[in-house]
Amino acid sequence: MDFSGINVGSNYMTKKQKATYLRNPTRCPLCGSDAITADCIEADAATAWSIVSCADCGASWQDIYTLTDVKIISK
Repeated sequence: MDFSGINVGSNYMTKKQKATYLRNPTRCPLCGSDAITADCIEADAATAWSIVSCADCGASWQDIYTLTDVKIISK
């Protein structure tokens, strides 16, 4: 894999890497591998999150979810 121009091992993601991942969150934002796995989703009152890891490059990051809609499923 070509890691040129990527800050592997740091806590930094370029704007382009972030935008690409947010459009298609099925690949590692650093190396592009599809060998990613996510832990269970945790939540508090306003936000939910999950830790995601890449088996190929060893990167890990946090996916962050916010409430965007509500739907009644029973009454």
